[in-house]
Amino acid sequence: MMTGLSPTESGKQDNDWKPGMPQVARETVLDVAKQQGFQTAYIYAKPKLGYLISTAVDEHALARDDGVDRARAFFGKPGRRFVFLHISGLEDAGTESGWLSTEYLDELTYIDRTLAPLIDDVGKRGSYLMIVTSDHGGHARQHGTSHPDDFRLPLIMNADRPLPELAPGVFDITGLKGIVQDLLAPVVKR
Repeated sequence: MMTGLSPTESGKQDNDWKPGMPQVARETVLDVAKQQGFQTAYIYAKPKLGYLISTAVDEHALARDDGVDRARAFFGKPGRRFVFLHISGLEDAGTESGWLSTEYLDELTYIDRTLAPLIDDVGKRGSYLMIVTSDHGGHARQHGTSHPDDFRLPLIMNADRPLPELAPGVFDITGLKGIVQDLLAPVVKR
């Protein structure tokens, strides 16, 4: 998702990063934003995602419970801002109670309500682009298998300007970096 590369292409084929281990050596979506003149923040809910901190990140935080508040504070400052916010409650609900279970949908509703003030803040900034997606889906109480539901991902985009239509069909999460790159480029020309 962050590099636009498959695990084979990126060289990162495990999910076991710990502090002190080497971090990402490939260009990420945060590098793309930085190159376009944005201040960047990376806010994540799982320690293993610290792997993605690089010199392109101006502010970062491991924030299991206050990620939205941190993102709002970052957007409260002047200037062009780009935040990658990772929230992990749905994965917990999916593995504990089942994907699309009542508990999963309750967690989704909670996250939606929690994000509402951040979405309002971003919308008030004038020029904006918001993308909501997931790193994986799931089925029953599992994910990471070859089951088709594990590959079904949402892709929701909203902006202050018309967005290009994406080809219908399956969204490949490695395409996120390219989408962001294409959508940020016009912002610079304004």
